[in-house]
Amino acid sequence: MQKDRMRNGPPGAINNCSKNGWIDENLFVSWLEHFQAFVKSSIEDPVLLIVDNHSTHCTLQAFNFCKRHGILILTIPPHTSHRLQPLDVTFYKSLKTAYNSECDKYLKIHPGEKITPNLLAELFNNAYSRVATPEKAIKGFEVAGIFPYNPDVFSDEDFVPAETLAKENIAAGQNVENLNVGRSESPECRQRENYLVATPKKATNNQEVTQTSFADILQLPSCSKIGQNSNKVTKPRQKQHSDIFTSTPNKCALEEKESKKKAKLEKQKSQSIAKVCKRKVFEENKNEKRPETKRKCKANKNIYELSDDSDKYESEDEVNADICLICGEFGKDKELWLRCNICNQWAHAACAGKGRKELFVCDFCE
Repeated sequence: MQKDRMRNGPPGAINNCSKNGWIDENLFVSWLEHFQAFVKSSIEDPVLLIVDNHSTHCTLQAFNFCKRHGILILTIPPHTSHRLQPLDVTFYKSLKTAYNSECDKYLKIHPGEKITPNLLAELFNNAYSRVATPEKAIKGFEVAGIFPYNPDVFSDEDFVPAETLAKENIAAGQNVENLNVGRSESPECRQRENYLVATPKKATNNQEVTQTSFADILQLPSCSKIGQNSNKVTKPRQKQHSDIFTSTPNKCALEEKESKKKAKLEKQKSQSIAKVCKRKVFEENKNEKRPETKRKCKANKNIYELSDDSDKYESEDEVNADICLICGEFGKDKELWLRCNICNQWAHAACAGKGRKELFVCDFCE
């Protein structure tokens, strides 16, 4: 399968896939191994690798590999890849145009056929060989100001969005009504925003120039009321910035992040095992024969003895209705029961851990 997908592909390229189609931590480490095999980096002869701040690039596994093989990773500031990443500046757009052209050409030559995964490598190789030139690579580093180093490639206008956002310093958990949107609060400015003054024209037939409110024409946007009455304080998101990823202080943070990830996976694993055990207990109790007991009922003031043989005429749902699907036991008098909204099985409210007014869905249906 792997050989078929790389048929007529770029020489020396490797092929790998993920479940969701996006890059993940394992794919990036595989790419680092492929990259190191070509550049032949080492601790004595290190190389510099410039990447963005994507979470798959900043992992403990990637950190350890780069440390062992002399790869220094420098991350660029967020939202700047369109100006600082050489591939984005001079290469990707041309490659996308060439690849779309190759796909159109193939569909015209082979009418009625589809482009299958086994053809992607060949089509990509045709486009890549047309676009990938040393001139484009050199030009990408030059336009980004990386090599030769040139900070003057950026003008003051390029930093205006960053300065505007820096002035807004919104504290975490602050009410929306107290947010500083940057609008002036003077009465003159409010009047200017609320009213649209018509341009004066020559009055004909005693017509007068009037003012029209914006609210009559278009509803003005307002601040969201979400969180105004909430006392919950949300944790502010950690800001990203340009950093030398392979520096030593980052290792402690990566180890802590990795330990939290493993603890979360262990918790999910234990929860899944508990669900399987509950289901097994429920199935065992369901198949277990109930002991025969004698009960008395009154009919026309005469006492009759009935055996549980009559239960064989009861439906299975009526029998299971007396059994808690979590603990597998019968209920007590005046005990609160809850019915699952999906499978319609019953469970003790104490076993389910929910109240009367809460929507109940059992663990087997979640």
